[in-house]
Amino acid sequence: MNLPLRKFANAGANDAAKERPFVTNRVWSVFFVLQGLYGRTALLLSNSYKESRFVNWRADSGCDQLLRAILPAQAVDQAKGQPISGLRTAIDPLESRFLAEAGMDKPHE
Repeated sequence: MNLPLRKFANAGANDAAKERPFVTNRVWSVFFVLQGLYGRTALLLSNSYKESRFVNWRADSGCDQLLRAILPAQAVDQAKGQPISGLRTAIDPLESRFLAEAGMDKPHE
């Protein structure tokens, strides 16, 4: 197993798969997209250092496909159009949706 996959496994990434039979398809879909997006953006950041140039998540087809699998096209386009914190804008509703679908959302205080 290569180093990045080993690091991912050591961080507990494989543990979530054990819970798959016990969650709804919707929860699993949102989780899968979030996990993929976290991994993909980490890879892009790592490649940015290796290539000594910024590899922008906005231009990456993998990130685009993941986001469009769950979010409306308008939300994806809006996040990609923000010069600052666009990725956070895309991830926030995914995390909120995951918590809501999993029954773990907390009321705002």
